[in-house]
Amino acid sequence: MNRSKRSNKRLIRLTMKHEAFPKIDPQLIKILEQMYPTLEYDPELTPQEFLRKAAFRAGQIELIQKLKIVCNKQKGVN
Repeated sequence: MNRSKRSNKRLIRLTMKHEAFPKIDPQLIKILEQMYPTLEYDPELTPQEFLRKAAFRAGQIELIQKLKIVCNKQKGVN
């Protein structure tokens, strides 16, 4: 899949109607940010282990970012 198609799919996912989501509590976002901070490099891990952990953490962080977007839209903040 080329880059522009991926960008379009991502844009579509990010512009989902926020009305379809239940009310998101900003406190939940804060808790998730504390639970899943940016992953620091651990030299004791093999490159494969670190890559696996980094990919998993990236998904967690992306979810938090999406929740922030929806929460801000629900509050009327752009």
